[in-house]
Formats: sequence, structure tokens, C-alpha cells
Amino acid sequence: MYKLNAITLAMLMAGALPAMAAQSASDNDNQPVAESDRAIEVISVTATKRRTALMETPVAITVLTQEQLRQSGIHNIKDMADLVPGLDISMATDQAAPVISMRGVRSTNITELGDPAVGVHLDGIYSPRMQGALALMYDVERVEALRGPQGTLFGRNSTVGSINVISAKPDFSGTFGNVNLEAGRFNTRSAGGFVNLPVNDEFAIRIAAKGLKRDAYLEGYWDPNQYDTRRLSPEVLNAPVISENSYQGIGSTVTQRENWWIDSAGTDPEAQRVRALTPANKKDFYHNANEYSYRISALWEPSHGRFSNHTVFQQYSNNSGGSLDLVNCDQLRGRPDEFGGG
Repeated sequence: MYKLNAITLAMLMAGALPAMAAQSASDNDNQPVAESDRAIEVISVTATKRRTALMETPVAITVLTQEQLRQSGIHNIKDMADLVPGLDISMATDQAAPVISMRGVRSTNITELGDPAVGVHLDGIYSPRMQGALALMYDVERVEALRGPQGTLFGRNSTVGSINVISAKPDFSGTFGNVNLEAGRFNTRSAGGFVNLPVNDEFAIRIAAKGLKRDAYLEGYWDPNQYDTRRLSPEVLNAPVISENSYQGIGSTVTQRENWWIDSAGTDPEAQRVRALTPANKKDFYHNANEYSYRISALWEPSHGRFSNHTVFQQYSNNSGGSLDLVNCDQLRGRPDEFGGG
């Protein structure tokens, strides 16, 4: 009798365990699950001129959000070269313009007669001059870098790729804003932010701005004898000139090339009289930064989204000193003059 009861109890427990497990699973299904635990973030892009999911877009594309740009210290397109595979950006110092290369292909004709190999667009508007690609990037929704020929959708100016900057649109959900302040080496100061102002359920305005200032990391001198005297004070320009026979630079004598220029000036005494070099202020010397930009955008969506009008006005000003090709003096020191040394 005892053995029968034990066997019966074991059979009852074995039958009860699956029922308890099923009930526990049913209870777990009824419990609320956090949306972030079961949902996957969907990134929408407009690389094909229509809104599609990034994972479903048949284009080799890299998407950067505003948060990623801020964390990486990106201020313009030139700074994002290290974040996109196959992208390289160099500077043509003679015209202060970027030369964008993608997958090893580029176009060095950055004049009005040539088309770049990689096109740059801001909110769907093509930037015909590469100097405009250096405009400050701020308050953007995302940046799309497309690799591969994009001539079908973006024209002949995108032989090997296209870079599309999409600014953030006004929001109808409420009034909010953001302010960012940065400081760094070489007296770097950066300030930017935006404010979103919904007027009603159909019309909203967004105002954004950014400014960047940075001193040059070079020490140098301005030559008052050249044509470009924008950075020189009236005191320097009106200073007495030095005799052609005793011309001295700042801490050193005149170089051989400058001596050749003086000798080639002819016999005119005035043409041979030159001004001494003047130390440059790092605030406005080469490789500095002094630029600002602001943007005002308005979004109108009547008829519950069946019609949309997004109007953008943007102003950008760059008063920087530009860039300069530098020479590695340590590598050239001791080499013969015919090989660029001296």
C-alpha cells in the first residue's frame, strides 16, 4: 500500500510540473515588456530621393547623427573624413577648398570649369563650389555619405559618391532648445544651440546658430611688401621703410629669394625700399578659425501631413586666415640645396 501511494504521488507530481511551467510562461506573457527590449531602432534615410529604412536601402551608405558628430568634434565636412570608410579629404591651399576623394577617385579641378567627383548637398540643394562644403555643420538630423556612382539621382557631379547634410526640421510637439559650449587647446571656443517654437499644430519655426574661434598653432610673420595687407595694422603699413642696403628681417637678415626680388626691382629707389617683417597675431594667422553661421527654418504641414513645405534661410561667414602648405624643416635640414634643403 505504501509503495502504491508513492508511485501515485510521483505520477501526480510529474503531471503537475508541465502544467505549472505552462502557467508560468503564460504569466510572463501577460507581464508588460519594455519597448526597448523587443524593438530595434529603425533609421530612415533619403538616399534614394524617398524615405526608406537604412537596412532596406540598396546603397553603400554611412549615416551619422547629430550626437555622433558632437561626440567626435565634427564641425564641417572636412572633419568627418575619418568616420566614413573609403573617404579622404585634403585641402587645396591655393583656393582654400577641400578635395574630396572616395574609393580612391577624386577630381582636382575645383574651379568653376570642373565638377567634383563627390557631390555635396545641403537639404537637397547642391553646393556647386567646394569652398561652400566647409560651412559649419550644426543642428543636423543626419549626414548621409553614399559610396559608389550616384549620377542617376544626383547628376554628373557625383561620379563616385555623394554627401548629403539634412538639417533638423521644426517640431510641432512643443517648445524646447539646447545650448552647447566647448573649449580646447589653442584658445578654442565654440558655442552653438537651437530653439524650437511651434506656432500651432500646422506651423513651427526652428532657429539654430553656431560660432567657432581658434588661434593658429603656427608662429610666423606678415610681409608688408606683399599685395595682401588685410591683416596688417595702419601703424605697420605707415612705418618708415628700411634702406635697401641694410634690410633686416625680424631676428634675421633678408633671405636669398628676397634679395633677388630687391635686385630685380630695377634702379628705382622707391621700388627697392622695403618694410621689415612684422610678427603675426595667432588670432588671425594661417590655420586659425573665425567663423559663424545661423539658420532659420519654418515647417508648414496643413491637411494633416498630406502637404508639407519646409523653408530654410541660412547665413554663413568665414573670416579665417586660410591654410598654408607646411615644410618639414627637420627632414630638410642638412640636405643639399638642389634637393630642396638648406
